[in-house]
Amino acid sequence: MSFLLGLAGFLLTIGIIVIVHEGGHFFTAKFFNIKVTRFSFGMGPVLWRRRKGETEYCFSALPLGGYVRMADEADADLTEEDRSRLYTRQARWKRGLVLFAGPATNFILAFFLYVMVGAIGMPDFAAVMGTPPAGTQAASENVRQGDRVLSVNGAPVLGITDMNVELFGLAGSADIPVRFSRGDETFVRHFSLAGVSLDDMSGRPPVIHLGLVPWLRDPVVAGTVKDSPAEKSGLASGDRILAVNGAGVSSVQEAVEAIGATPTGSPVRLTLSNIRTPETERVVEIMPVLSEGRTVVGIRIRALPEMVVVRLSPVDAVAAGWRKVKSITTLQARGMSQMATGEASTKNLTGPIGIADMAGDAVRGGFVPFLEYLALISIAIGFMNLIPVPVLDGGQLVVLGLEGLRGRDFSERTKNWIGKAGFGLMLVVFAFAMNNDLTRLFEGA
Repeated sequence: MSFLLGLAGFLLTIGIIVIVHEGGHFFTAKFFNIKVTRFSFGMGPVLWRRRKGETEYCFSALPLGGYVRMADEADADLTEEDRSRLYTRQARWKRGLVLFAGPATNFILAFFLYVMVGAIGMPDFAAVMGTPPAGTQAASENVRQGDRVLSVNGAPVLGITDMNVELFGLAGSADIPVRFSRGDETFVRHFSLAGVSLDDMSGRPPVIHLGLVPWLRDPVVAGTVKDSPAEKSGLASGDRILAVNGAGVSSVQEAVEAIGATPTGSPVRLTLSNIRTPETERVVEIMPVLSEGRTVVGIRIRALPEMVVVRLSPVDAVAAGWRKVKSITTLQARGMSQMATGEASTKNLTGPIGIADMAGDAVRGGFVPFLEYLALISIAIGFMNLIPVPVLDGGQLVVLGLEGLRGRDFSERTKNWIGKAGFGLMLVVFAFAMNNDLTRLFEGA
């Protein structure tokens, strides 16, 4: 079922993004009266086709992309009027707009999706801080439990996701102002990610890197280890830990630290209520045991940060949509630059298997998380197509620019050579991405 959900999410994601991207090329070409002979969703052998007017609409076997085919000089049965409508006979600025329209529509789609997400409301963890771990920047900046983050580097923050997006884009920055509120007071603390690359944060989000941990409220027993002291004492799933050894606790971190600080040989005294009967309190004493040199109680504690639904007014949703597109595009540009210079690993590349896996997670998360995921992938596809590799839109734009500087087009032989070189480079990148996908798949098996 998980595989089928991932596959369905992948096909839906790729279907929407490819149709939007190729639609940008298609409608811009039509606007300039360029003769378009085929619009295909998918690559390879054609499975279904239908002709409408001069254009054939197709579904092809490999749903990993699509293409718009415009008539060229090699086509038979072209009238003189048709020849005047060939793509290659158009002014360079028109050809440039046709090429640019594909990636542009991906960014436009992402913008509207983010506006929808803001207007509908996206569940997120509140940007309320817990007690920062000792030795972290947040601890040295005197961030306290309950402090709420208002902005990062001037960008408004509504949840933990906003914090991470902004901080990812600031990797390597030496001075990052973060505005907090504490009661009626607001204040600014300065953080640094100097010397920290995106690679360093790939498995450790920047909020954790800086010690800006969310407040995990109300520690609740998720379960107990079989035959452990906690199980024998009668602890049950749903018990809320109110105090440890007489001292009140208000977070998972405080509860864990207080239990760990219990003197060796002394029982841990827990004051509890149950989430089903919160008005009733009871005290339980648990005698820890030593296991492999560690004091073990056998409690599995869980808690989540405060959840909020980030819902914006139409005006604020538009502003937030623009900020997100800008932030994520900047982040992708920085990541690509660092991979090109060797500062970041190519292990960060994701291929179709990884995209399908994320699509399944997004579909399981619901309608709004899927919209946000779709926006993210749309930006990724739009940005990737602007990379100056000849086989991509960005590479063809560079070729057009060079032809403009020369005052004449390159020969077909030269263009074919450039295209083959670009295709070879893309095959290498695809191989890296597939290798990363398979490595993650088998490591997680």
